[in-house]
Amino acid sequence: MNNIASRLEAQGGAAVLTGLIAGFSFWSTAVVEISAALLVLLFLIQQGSDLFRRTPSIPLLLWCIYVSGVVLSIFFSPFPEESYEYFRYLWHSILFIMALKREFSSRELVLISRIFVGSGAVTAGAAMIRFFIEGSAHATPYFVGLTTSSNLLAIAGLICLHQTLRAVENLQRWWAHAFAYIIIVLGVLFSARVTAVFVLLMGSLLMVLVVRPKVFIQWVAAVAMILFLNPRALFVKLSWIATGNPTDRHVVWDAGLGLLGNLPLFGFGPASFTKILPAETLLSFAYRPPASWHNDVLEVILESGWITGSVYAIGIIGALFSCTWRCIRSKNKLDRNERILGVILLWGLVLFAFVDSVISTAVLGIAWWLLLGGIIRHITKEDLA
Repeated sequence: MNNIASRLEAQGGAAVLTGLIAGFSFWSTAVVEISAALLVLLFLIQQGSDLFRRTPSIPLLLWCIYVSGVVLSIFFSPFPEESYEYFRYLWHSILFIMALKREFSSRELVLISRIFVGSGAVTAGAAMIRFFIEGSAHATPYFVGLTTSSNLLAIAGLICLHQTLRAVENLQRWWAHAFAYIIIVLGVLFSARVTAVFVLLMGSLLMVLVVRPKVFIQWVAAVAMILFLNPRALFVKLSWIATGNPTDRHVVWDAGLGLLGNLPLFGFGPASFTKILPAETLLSFAYRPPASWHNDVLEVILESGWITGSVYAIGIIGALFSCTWRCIRSKNKLDRNERILGVILLWGLVLFAFVDSVISTAVLGIAWWLLLGGIIRHITKEDLA
């Protein structure tokens, strides 16, 4: 088995499977999960007894505590039938260790990122066509959920902008990248998902100011022209939030915070949201209630206890500030722009984790663990110069 895994790895098996995940993230949850499962299997077979060797000690320790805490919370859950099903998401976290240990070549990373951006641009374009033809309230994707698609498009848009700025700097043809970026921005704006819009536009603003300030005026003009198309659903939601009306997230957050005083040692068990949400809260929604806590940190604390939740929060926040600091003080100009992209993506990912349920969602969870491990590996590696 190890020989077969080594041959597959030598032929770029991990890159092919990661490319499948990138390409089908907007189109098929089944393909993404199967590809991720094969990627994990290939990694485990190839690593064998070396699984935890030469792995950064602090991320590995926090990962082990987190996984152990979640497993214990599953077995001690007062709602075992629901909690046992959480194993279908927990194995995704192995991708974090794989991304920490597996370094893709520059050629592989470029190809994977282009596949992801291209797939996102096609998805956004199809959603916009559907939006204008059907006259719906949002630009809705065909095959994955609206929140999943919007968050992934925000990530794809930031990567696409980085590719555009790099093409401009190298005097290459940048029009294709710029066109894809505009399509993706349209898709995110008309999805009316405020967090995705904020991550994409603010992340883009920071990237342009730091990487290529000379084109800042052009970027602002392009975004202003897009806003003139009037994404009405987004403006309605922003005005609704500005007037102080509580969103569904605020309602479930308040309910979740109220449960922290009676929290068991190992939490209430994974996937216990509908079991522990107060009945009066369930009846307070105008439409169907949300399916989760819409906050990964709050979710892990409530479902797996204070220890596991604190370790998870410390891990992602610590990684965020550690990577940001390393990027700021880095003297290596060769991969400076890539590190800046990594830090901006990491800030966006952590924001998603605080306002959405990421790790308990199939496609977003897979993308989360892969990107988190890959970004930490790239930014914390030794400078080349």
